[in-house]
Amino acid sequence: MYLKICFNCLSEEIVKDQISGFCPVCNSKFQFFDGCDKLTYLHADMDAFFANVEILDNPELEGKPVIVGGDPKSRSVVSTCSYEARKYGVHSAMPLYKAKKLCPNGLFIYPRMERYVEISKQVFKIFETFTPDFEPLSIDEAFLDLKGTESLFGHPIISALKLKNKIHSKLGITVSIGVAHNKFLAKLASDEKKPNGLFVLTPKTYQSYLDNLKIEKMWGIGRKTVPILKRNNIYKIKDLRICSESKLKKIFKNQWIHFYRLSRGQDERIVETTHTTKSVGHEVTLQEDIRDKNKMLKILWELSEKVARRLNRKNLRGSTLTIKLKTSNFKLITRSITKELFFFIDIDIYETAINILNRVDLTNIKVRLLGISVSNFQRKVDKKQLTLFENNEMDPRKEKLNQTINALKDKFGEKAITRALSIEK
Repeated sequence: MYLKICFNCLSEEIVKDQISGFCPVCNSKFQFFDGCDKLTYLHADMDAFFANVEILDNPELEGKPVIVGGDPKSRSVVSTCSYEARKYGVHSAMPLYKAKKLCPNGLFIYPRMERYVEISKQVFKIFETFTPDFEPLSIDEAFLDLKGTESLFGHPIISALKLKNKIHSKLGITVSIGVAHNKFLAKLASDEKKPNGLFVLTPKTYQSYLDNLKIEKMWGIGRKTVPILKRNNIYKIKDLRICSESKLKKIFKNQWIHFYRLSRGQDERIVETTHTTKSVGHEVTLQEDIRDKNKMLKILWELSEKVARRLNRKNLRGSTLTIKLKTSNFKLITRSITKELFFFIDIDIYETAINILNRVDLTNIKVRLLGISVSNFQRKVDKKQLTLFENNEMDPRKEKLNQTINALKDKFGEKAITRALSIEK
């Protein structure tokens, strides 16, 4: 199945075959995308932002080599420049005197940060009209997660087009957007069709795209690392992808698995917003204080079920588990553990909570409150995305059972199915 889109009319349709054709309304050529159900991540990057704001405020600068930074005789550097100036080799962070040599007819302008911040805030307000889940990276770029917005704005590719159009019509500046199923790929994609572009990486196309990129494009590869990689015959991302584990460990030390995953397009980071959930938990204040450990275990199981359900609803998994106890004299006790395996299945949460509780000295203690929380989140990924080097020994049968239990509860209610642990003996 393919997603057929008219980029001009913003119409979309699911079709069986990729048959080229033209929109009957506007005569634009249809665009086809395969495997688009997981494309919820956008990276929006305002084009030559400072320079475009200057052109917005002074239209006479349109089409001219604008260089924002100040006096070329000073020791300052280029903040940004228009695409006309870039044709001369001028780029951000270049010393202004050098920019003047490369582009003697350039129009050098002092930065007006207050104005740039003002426009940036307006752009971010437009982001908020599409989703509350956006993560500013700087004054002129941000990640957006459009999961769950399809019924309001259409497929995220359509949303990206609408977002571009809205920013341009309301503010007069252009933005380039990358669409993909994770942050790493979306950021790469946004750079592909600049300026004023839209580029989509689907699960069917991203690996071939990555393989052909120069290694300098890899997120996190700095200038000092590039010569080391090239000495090891790593010039493209594909070269890194096919590297042996031993060579990667030698080059990247304890960061090797990070770059191993990125070379395969794997990135589990979520969009971090100001309101992003930091932890998922549940606690209960007991009707009477207890010291019976078996009663505590029963309560821990009930809490584990509730926390797991919330994690699965939010599509989250966390590597840190915390239990909380409040004693009869109101003393608060918390204990945490962080593991390489992620918590999102009730039985795993429960068994780990027991292990943590066993480390607490309960001698002469009465408990009036118990709680469990999970934090340090990543989005859950499909099992097939896990690499052979990933330290995750999740039993696929356990995960399948977890999915089935959650599906039944979603359909028939919380009491539709339960584990034997929940049954009173």
